[in-house]
Amino acid sequence: MGGPTTFHDFGLNSSMHRQIDLVRAGIIPRMRSPIAVVDVDRCETWTRYKAGLCDTCAANCCTMPVEVKLADLVRLELVDPFEAEHEDPKQIAKRLSKAGLIEHFNFKNSIFSLARRASGDCQF
Repeated sequence: MGGPTTFHDFGLNSSMHRQIDLVRAGIIPRMRSPIAVVDVDRCETWTRYKAGLCDTCAANCCTMPVEVKLADLVRLELVDPFEAEHEDPKQIAKRLSKAGLIEHFNFKNSIFSLARRASGDCQF
C-alpha cells in the first residue's frame, strides 16, 4: 500500500488547497510537507485522527504546542517530586526555561508550554 495520493487523503480543506496552489505558483515559499500549512490556532485546519496517521507522521499532532501541569513534568522526569512539592512553580519555570525544556509559563494557571525542536516538532 502506498502513501496518500491526493490532498483529500491528507485531510486538507479548501483553504489549504488555496495555500498549496499559491506555493506551486511561487507566491508562497515551498514548505517541506502538507503538514506545514496547518495553523495551530485554527481548529478547522487540524487533521482528524485516523488509524495509521502516526505511522508516517501524516498529521499535525507532532507540531502542536504541548501544555502541561507540574504533575506532568514530574511524570516526564523533568522535575523531581521533592522539587515540585517544595519549590515555587515560578522558580521551576525559570530553571526549565534556562535548560531549554519549556517555552512559556502561565503564572496564573501554572501551565508550562514545552519547548519544541526548531522544526516545530515535539521533543518527546
